[in-house]
Amino acid sequence: MALHLARRGATVAGLARPNDALVSLQDATGHEELALVPIPADVMVLAGVEAAFDVVDTELGSVTFAVTCAGTAEVIGPAWEAAPELWWQAVGVDLHGTMLTARSVLSRTLGRGAGRLVTVYGNLVDRQSGNISAFAVAKAGIARLTEMLAHEVAGTGVRVFGVHPGFVRTPMTSISPGAPTALPGYPRSAPPPRTGGVTPSRPPTCSKRSHSVPLTNCRDASCTFATTSRN
Repeated sequence: MALHLARRGATVAGLARPNDALVSLQDATGHEELALVPIPADVMVLAGVEAAFDVVDTELGSVTFAVTCAGTAEVIGPAWEAAPELWWQAVGVDLHGTMLTARSVLSRTLGRGAGRLVTVYGNLVDRQSGNISAFAVAKAGIARLTEMLAHEVAGTGVRVFGVHPGFVRTPMTSISPGAPTALPGYPRSAPPPRTGGVTPSRPPTCSKRSHSVPLTNCRDASCTFATTSRN
């Protein structure tokens, strides 16, 4: 997502825990002249998130657009078999991480009366496949949090959107029960129904459940600044 926004012309700060993937983020742009700056931060740590956004403000300018897409699917299997502390940590990465990131973004954009915050809602919540309850619970919580935030900032010039991207193949989703390469021993979710040999599809949408803003197609949204993620 960071690369996509940079290739669309945005000046991007990619936030994630310190790791090789973060370090190599700029190299992933190839030979393109892209404005993409990796900044190490753990979205579960408030001080770290605040410090990261301070770096963004100082080195790149005030954030105008932020995407929260932290997530983990490390707790897989029946809920009663999961270690409670690991289950709760998995929920926290997604839900708590989103809240802390949103807090930092909104505290900076509300004073200027302009800005966009986008949260990512995962469709594993919709599949009813089981064995990934921590991720599903967290994403459901993000959907409600996004609605609350959208109402709270209504009329301020700042807007909050929730994006449902559909099932996206990533290293994380490749081990989930609903993926074609799911871990053995856990059921895979049923494929979507087909009509006339073609799988129905629809473009992703950004939704803000507020009376002031109608449903907006993601492809019409203006992406102008930072992305944040844990993984």
